[in-house]
Order: sequence, then structure tokens, then C-alpha cells
Amino acid sequence: MIEELHKQVFVGPSGVATTFGWFTTHLKSGEQVVFKGGGQPGVATALFMIPSQNFACLVLTNRTDGRELCLSVCNEILSSYFPEWRPLEETAGPVPSPFVITSSLGGHWQGTLTNDGAKMQVRLKIESSESATLQLDDKPAEKITEMHLDGVGFTGTSNGVIESPDARRTGAKALSLKLIPHEGMLVGRILATDSKTVMLPYVLSLNRVPA
Repeated sequence: MIEELHKQVFVGPSGVATTFGWFTTHLKSGEQVVFKGGGQPGVATALFMIPSQNFACLVLTNRTDGRELCLSVCNEILSSYFPEWRPLEETAGPVPSPFVITSSLGGHWQGTLTNDGAKMQVRLKIESSESATLQLDDKPAEKITEMHLDGVGFTGTSNGVIESPDARRTGAKALSLKLIPHEGMLVGRILATDSKTVMLPYVLSLNRVPA
């Protein structure tokens, strides 16, 4: 069962692959590396394992913004044991490229955002390669900036207040979108952050609607 969890599902251009819940790659010597970062509000963690060497490096912090500290400590430890060690990125996806509107992304979309007690109506308008807006419930629509293509998906940033206990408590208003076309819909997530320590995930499903 453990071997099944570590089997490669998709290999990205950097050589890092996704598995069932993990990321994996290989050192120059051929040793497999299995790794994953994690956390929640108030916690950040990093775990790297080299199964053939019975070696694991785990760093835990009690800060949400401790991700860089976790990775730097792990890299220092691992490079002292494995001279060929190099820092790894938790991504197997394509390199983001400038946003160019496509038929599967452009148009007007409507759906629901959920998680952490939130259930909000969302309206998304992608009208050109330079113009897109996001509206939550009956609040004013906000401009989407930093738009990119991530493979066939759409990413961008915006602002808004999500009506959930954690978002209200932390004041997380900076929104990061990632949406992928799927069976005529756009599906994905919004991360709400306060730009410092908080990262709150919400699920988003959108259907195309008439302009």
C-alpha cells in the first residue's frame, strides 16, 4: 500500500511528480525522494523522505509563515548528508505563462463557493486577456489581476470578504484563484490570505451563464 501511494501519477517539466498525496523526484544517484509540505493557521511543516536510505527529515514550526524556515532547515540538513542534494519545489505543473483568453475560459460564469461555513454565490467574468472580475454575493465586483495560464487552467488574484468564521476572524481578504475547465464547468479553489500568516482554502464550482 505504501508503494502504491508513492507511484508517480503525473510528471511535470521540472522532473517533480505527483503521487497519491505526495510529491516525488530522484537524486542524480537515482535515489527516490518523497516529500510534502503542510500546515494550517499557526503551523507550518515540511517532510522529506529517502526510503532507500531509511532517511527522513521533518521540521515543524508553530508559525503559519514558517514555510521558508522549514524548507531552509531541511535543505541544510539534507545537503549535509547528501552532497548532491538540491532544493525542491512542491509543483509538478507547467510553468505559468501570460494569460491569453481561450474559448474554455472566456465568458460569464456563476456558481458557489463553499468551506468553513461559507456558502456564497460567485460571479466571474473573463472578458479578454486583460479584463476579468470576481463578485461575491451582492458585493461589488473586484478586478482580477496577475492573470496567468497554468496549463489549461486560469490563475489570478483579487480581493473580497468571504463570509466564513476564519476569514472574518483573521481579516483574510486577498484572494488567489485557480480554476480548471472540466466538463463545461470551471472548478477549483480560492485561497484567502492576509498576506502574512493566514491561508484559507475554499472550493469553487462555476457554470457558464449568458452574458
